[in-house]
Amino acid sequence: MRTSLLYKVRERMPKNLDSALRIALQLEVWTKDVDRVRQDLQKDRRTRAVAKAEAKKQGPNRNSVRTNYRTRETIGRSKE
Repeated sequence: MRTSLLYKVRERMPKNLDSALRIALQLEVWTKDVDRVRQDLQKDRRTRAVAKAEAKKQGPNRNSVRTNYRTRETIGRSKE
């Protein structure tokens, strides 16, 4: 059991061993969930960084340039 988890359980002053166990299990689940979310965010950041680096190497994509041009035409027509 982590020391910090032990202190958090004690702070809640459980009345018996069952309630202490329930608190510890709940805190453990929350801790694991926070760790999982942090890992997912780090993966997303790495993925975006790699994609951005690859996009810089390749230069502008012809399809995206075409799409941007068409979007600008559409917006221009809607303003008229």
